[in-house]
Amino acid sequence: MRATWTLFIYLGINIMAILGIFNLLNMPDSLVVGAGGAGGAGGAV
Repeated sequence: MRATWTLFIYLGINIMAILGIFNLLNMPDSLVVGAGGAGGAGGAV
């Protein structure tokens, strides 16, 4: 069960990172917003 939970968190972080990268590619001016969103998602996890 613990391994499954760890995998779930790992996948969640990767998904947020990928979304953040796409956000940066689409809107380079929102660098700070994208970084803040990724940090907030990490804190939520």
